[in-house]
Formats: sequence, C-alpha cells, structure tokens
Amino acid sequence: MHDRHNTAYHGTAPSLFAQLMERWQNTWTPVPPSDYAFVDVGAGKGRSSFLAARMHFRSVTGVELNPVLAGIAQENIARFAPYAVSPVSIVEGDIMTLPLPAGPLLLYLFNPFSATVLRRLLKRLDSRQATAPTPLDVLYVNDEQRAVLLKHGGLRELWTGDLHLSDEDDEADRATIRRDAHGLYAVEGYERCSIWRWQIDE
Repeated sequence: MHDRHNTAYHGTAPSLFAQLMERWQNTWTPVPPSDYAFVDVGAGKGRSSFLAARMHFRSVTGVELNPVLAGIAQENIARFAPYAVSPVSIVEGDIMTLPLPAGPLLLYLFNPFSATVLRRLLKRLDSRQATAPTPLDVLYVNDEQRAVLLKHGGLRELWTGDLHLSDEDDEADRATIRRDAHGLYAVEGYERCSIWRWQIDE
C-alpha cells in the first residue's frame, strides 16, 4: 500500500484533457489510438476515466487506492455510462499489484504519487515490457517527478509544456480549490504536462 506516498486528489479539467489527448494523438502512435487500453492511475472521483471513455479506446480502467474516492468514482461512472463509447470501469486497488491490460497501453498520471512510488511503477513496467514488449505511452499531468522519467533509460520524452485551462474550467478549478483545499494549493490556470513513449528494441 502506498497511502503515505500519494498526493492530494485534484480533478482533471476537461479542456486540459482534450488538449493533452490531441497532442498525444499527433505523436503518430505506432498503432491506432483505438488499440490502446487507457489506465487512469489514481483515478480519484473518475473524471479522467469518464473523459477517456468518451473517446475510442480498447478499454478504460480507473485505478484508485482510496476506497472512498473509488466508491464515488464508481457511482459517477455508472451515472454517465450512457455517454461512454469505450468500455469503462473503476477498480479499487493498488496499481503495483493489480493486473495490467495486455497489449498497447496508455497510462494517465495526474501526479498521483511520490518519486519513490513512481520508480516502483517504472520497475513493474520494465518487467512487463521485458516479458511482452508492446506500445506503451505515459501522459503525465503536473509532472513534478519528471526527473524520475528522464533518468529512466526506457522512456523517451515526446513533448513537454504548459497546457492552459479554458476560462470556464479555470474558474471552476479555483472554486473547487477554495472549497475543498482551504487555500493549500496555488492556482495557476495551467498545468505542466509531458508525454512519454517506451522504447522497444527492433
């Protein structure tokens, strides 16, 4: 379990998600985006999983360690299921022990945990890729532990930069932080993001 290494929950703004997905799709993925299984690591209340389910993926899975947040996410996904175009589910559990989907994989991380746990996740992915190499990309939002990925020999950074929220999302974000975070978080109107691709030896 990695509770003490987890970061606070903060939902993904739809405008940011749309921009990041567009940038990822423009990286010329080695297989069609619809062949990827999307895994939302630290799914929180399920917003990113729902947004992904409105796109064409092989499957969408939100993984959330906190049982309260996982329960909320499951309720939210059930409520919005009629709008989904991809199979979507929320799983309560630890990304370090849960089975990962076979085949092409797209991991979505909104700064879910510390550098310590991120290194453990990369080690697990090392084992997966050594056993069954397959296209594997990482979308990293609020990439505070970017240095960990830069030091990893198997990943190549395809893009990094700031993605700005729409005015509507920015105002909603500020209101949520005022209500739920009691001023603990800075409000910038953007998130630093990066896109990574696992290198597969030909």
